[in-house]
Amino acid sequence: MSVRYAKVLKLSNKEYNDKFTQALSQKLKETREEKQQELEGEPVFIPSGSLPVSRKNIS
Repeated sequence: MSVRYAKVLKLSNKEYNDKFTQALSQKLKETREEKQQELEGEPVFIPSGSLPVSRKNIS
């Protein structure tokens, strides 16, 4: 199987496509928020979303 065929085959998987789309959307949203904070002069970027279990105890 060629590398190109493997990539096309992977992208034809609906479940993978949905997960990839959600991850990409989240990353774009965080990037937009970060840029907006820089424009407003906020020095710290805090990513949105839930914290990993190990960090919930610290918070």
